[in-house]
Amino acid sequence: MAYLKAGDTQQYMYRLRGKHPAAQLRSVSALGRMEVVWKSQMGESGHLQSNAVQRKLPTPRSVEVTVLSIADQVLLETPFSLGCLVTNTSSKELHLQLRFEPQGQIGLVIDGVSGRSLAPLKPQVSTQVTLTLIALEPGIQKVSGLQLFDTVSEQLHEVGPLADVFVTQRDMACEVLK
Repeated sequence: MAYLKAGDTQQYMYRLRGKHPAAQLRSVSALGRMEVVWKSQMGESGHLQSNAVQRKLPTPRSVEVTVLSIADQVLLETPFSLGCLVTNTSSKELHLQLRFEPQGQIGLVIDGVSGRSLAPLKPQVSTQVTLTLIALEPGIQKVSGLQLFDTVSEQLHEVGPLADVFVTQRDMACEVLK
């Protein structure tokens, strides 16, 4: 329990997590209210409530990619799997080609062919995709560089960073497990 003197301040940072699936929260801008309750040194209670906390809604995308499965820790130069769910959120059928084009430092590469075609994806339908990646550098690596190219409209959908993975060398992995 923290005690503050008159004129003192204390700062807090909160991370909000929704009770509902992320897909349902995409259209909600009002997150609720924040309430602070305290007691003074003499036992008197105080109360403060904020206005409704709002957030900026993300811009709608034609294609959404959600990570289904990835290991928290992987070994250097050893293949590992990344399971994704690709969802067509547009109103038209998409003919997607999956590409892996890492930008900047290359800590992860795809094991296999970049540019493989997915089955045609009808509106509001999802498909599961499994990628096999190989880590080339130890440390925390960001899984990014995934692109989905619609071969009909010739539109490129950048996916952005998907996840972080901790890459260890074989001898370090044994120490971590002990």
